[in-house]
Amino acid sequence: GRNWINILNLNRQTLDDIASNSSIQNINVGDKSLNELFIDYDDIFKDGLGCCKVKAHLYVKPDVMPKFCNPRSLPFAYREA
Repeated sequence: GRNWINILNLNRQTLDDIASNSSIQNINVGDKSLNELFIDYDDIFKDGLGCCKVKAHLYVKPDVMPKFCNPRSLPFAYREA
């Protein structure tokens, strides 16, 4: 995780640039083309935020404090000798 990100000198901007510079030329799913899938499922691929009609509730005790957790340690098998 974090150690490899530091070793490879990656940062959020670098990863975003990689994702934004990638392009896919042609996708076929079975007998349908990508455009046909966009048309068939236009409600999924429309711009903007989606709307979920399900209400969710999160019950938290009023005296609970947020807890910060340190990153998990690297397993011994992956550590350098």
